[in-house]
Amino acid sequence: MARCQLCMKLVVLRDSVLAYNAETGAGDGFSFWDYNAGVLTNILRMAKSVYADQPKVYAKLQQHAMVKDFDWHHSAAEYLKGYQRILGKA
Repeated sequence: MARCQLCMKLVVLRDSVLAYNAETGAGDGFSFWDYNAGVLTNILRMAKSVYADQPKVYAKLQQHAMVKDFDWHHSAAEYLKGYQRILGKA
């Protein structure tokens, strides 16, 4: 797998990942809030830097991300709860 592909797997939108905090080491990837090219570019640069310069940190982020539950059944249940709240049934 190419380096860019490895890097991109940990760069996602904010609803899927806890953003990496370089000061505390917390997080499981890289995320962004402002949907514009400049912010995305900065996040990609940060992810690339961690991948290239801090392989142990990057491996830890990967491990944290891999234990998260992205099963569709979980997501579907959350959508159902949301729809029920909107309809006043929850």
